[in-house]
Amino acid sequence: MNTEKIKTLEQIHLAIVVVEQERESPDLTPEQRRDLESISVKLWSLEQAIIRKSGDELINALNLDSYALSELASKIKDSAQSLEDLASVVESAAKVVRALILIITTAGGAGLI
Repeated sequence: MNTEKIKTLEQIHLAIVVVEQERESPDLTPEQRRDLESISVKLWSLEQAIIRKSGDELINALNLDSYALSELASKIKDSAQSLEDLASVVESAAKVVRALILIITTAGGAGLI
């Protein structure tokens, strides 16, 4: 399971880097700026949850933030063509987090954790 957590953290970190770079763009609308701030906060929250939480507490935290990320990614993708690549990176991170949730849930159900 540590391998999956590391891979998930790497994907989240990549998304954080991309979001933070894009947040520096002077071409963003106020709404896009707020959405990118929200995405950044959710990504940092996911990262901290993976590092600090375990069991049901981890699953609950990951579920909430991964679905919120997916929704924000869709909103960003629809808002501007220039943010489509960023939205894809964020959506990839959300998918990896959902895969980790499945792994944790399955391992917990089998008594492995």
